Amino acid sequence: MSELHEIIKMLDLVFINVAIPYLTFKVCDKYQIRKIYKHKKIIKVSVPPKFKRKYDGIVLNKIDNQEFREAILEFSKVLAEHFPSKALTNFYNNINELKIKNNKVIELIGAVGCYSPLSNSITLSDSSSIYHELFHMASRSYGKQNGVIYTGFKQRNIKISKILYNDLGLGLNEGYTELLAHRYFGNKAYSSYDFETDIANKLEMIIGQDKMTELYLRGDLAGLIAELRVYMPEDEIIKFITRLDLITGYDSKLRKIIVRESVFDIYEFLLTTYALKLKKQYENGLINLNDFESLSNNYLESFNNQVYLASENYELKNLYEMYKNILNNINAPGNIIKGSSR
Repeated sequence: MSELHEIIKMLDLVFINVAIPYLTFKVCDKYQIRKIYKHKKIIKVSVPPKFKRKYDGIVLNKIDNQEFREAILEFSKVLAEHFPSKALTNFYNNINELKIKNNKVIELIGAVGCYSPLSNSITLSDSSSIYHELFHMASRSYGKQNGVIYTGFKQRNIKISKILYNDLGLGLNEGYTELLAHRYFGNKAYSSYDFETDIANKLEMIIGQDKMTELYLRGDLAGLIAELRVYMPEDEIIKFITRLDLITGYDSKLRKIIVRESVFDIYEFLLTTYALKLKKQYENGLINLNDFESLSNNYLESFNNQVYLASENYELKNLYEMYKNILNNINAPGNIIKGSSR
């Protein structure tokens, strides 16, 4: 009976977190294109609640899966060493109530691991994604009053619907989660989030590593948007976030056209935001003209003309011309070297 109960719970997890979003996209293609592609606010961006810390550390006898105890202890040690204590409230509130189990069923949907924020549980088909899923857990909080689940840079309002897709920040959240898993644990597992990870890394170069990781661990998408509003209007920020969501979650015959245009918009947003940041630093005397030109060229060189997504190559021509036009439009100083982008 207990085994059957676990199977039912597992199927619920897969159905709610994977099948329903997938079916929603498949059944409602035109509606979702209109809803996300035009970057409407899927849900209102809200500030995560502030909770008091329940625990000051890990209670060993609360770790229900002995197989992953060593990984959990290593994860806890790394977080304590690298992140400020004020950013770890979600982690300590969740870790001692976390449930981890093995189940090969998720391999049927091509997953090696998944985290359910509602039940604060991780399901793994093998241990390769354990640190990725632990980062999801470490950044999770739930606002009962507004019905919003905060996980890193993703928000989901379950008062709107417990089953219909209304995530905001899915792509950025998965990308930054994978970036952290690689950075601190050398995660070598196969990842389907290579593009999202690259975009999250480029965004971190604008926000700053310490600030971005703290916002992530607090589940503070609103705080991230506030940082970007120094340079860009909120509508453009929401457009950037939902374009990346579209690439991460969308699957249809129209994908190639939509993805290509979305990548172009994402790149334009990042290049414009970075250029505006450099201009602001130059005007405030924080960098000189040589710094401006060098930093501009280095950032542009991190972008590829060829983007590989979902087993297809997408070519983006004239990134150099795009950035040159951006600099002209914002009356930026200095020049960039032609052919800087790869």
